[in-house]
Amino acid sequence: MPKKDEEPMGAHWNETAYPKNYQLYRRVETVATQLEKRRQNGWTPLRKHIVELYDISIQLKVMKVSGK
Repeated sequence: MPKKDEEPMGAHWNETAYPKNYQLYRRVETVATQLEKRRQNGWTPLRKHIVELYDISIQLKVMKVSGK
């Protein structure tokens, strides 16, 4: 059975009352911290990290287009 796609790692930030810029900042910070720890251990990024960064990039693009 194929694995169901899960939400991006930081999707829970969308449910908070924090400003969108702060939500995205925290998501980027979390991914950067996790990736640095993996690099120090000689490990490669996981798919969840790539999905999270892709989702953040889409949200930033939408913010730019909508002028927020």
